[in-house]
Amino acid sequence: AVAAAAAAAAAAGTSVNEPSGAAREGTADESAATEDGAELVSRYNEQYWCRVRHASQVGTRRVAIEFEVVGDGSLGPLQDPMASQLSWLGCTMRPSSHECFVNDPEACMIGTLFYDGVPMGETLEFSYGAGGYSSVTLRL
Repeated sequence: AVAAAAAAAAAAGTSVNEPSGAAREGTADESAATEDGAELVSRYNEQYWCRVRHASQVGTRRVAIEFEVVGDGSLGPLQDPMASQLSWLGCTMRPSSHECFVNDPEACMIGTLFYDGVPMGETLEFSYGAGGYSSVTLRL
């Protein structure tokens, strides 16, 4: 399963073995980053993490978050991306829909989460999965 996920991730232009600090040539437009250039990673532990590849407003009050989540299987399958949370000013919401381009819950998932009804101009916090992952700050 891991080999299949790695092949699918390679076809999508990613790697299942690239945690937050890994730099890849030619990916500046793909990765969401903080102002200091650090990648945005919602981390459970060293083996399970979710990199925010890109986050943007895609319509009135709609936010799209492109993500890549990986895990080594030591704690079981990856958490459901639809349990991920976006929060601001005490409000929290789950995605209204999603698309998965790579869908191997045992090793790697790559896709986009869509959140509807998000106020624009707010600083947003994103946390992958149902629990245990750290949050990252998104400025759109």
